[in-house]
Amino acid sequence: MTAGAPTFWLDSVSFHALDPIAVKNDIEKFAQLFINTTEAPITIDLGDSLYEDLDSDAVSRSLELAGPSLQVLLLLAQGGEGEEEGGR
Repeated sequence: MTAGAPTFWLDSVSFHALDPIAVKNDIEKFAQLFINTTEAPITIDLGDSLYEDLDSDAVSRSLELAGPSLQVLLLLAQGGEGEEEGGR
């Protein structure tokens, strides 16, 4: 942990047993936590990646976060994965 970095506590977390063969569980390519610790709203560039929020709403291009707040996004496709050749 970096000295002076903010500490975040998670509450009401549930763990469920999953079949490791059926579930892609690469922490770098599954869920990401975006945090705004400032009082001002920020916009985070998501590049070409496609995400969905926990309500199953698609999120792409950018994410607007009011301050202070956080958002968990599930990665569906990274930077052009899933696109047809030549783009759309």
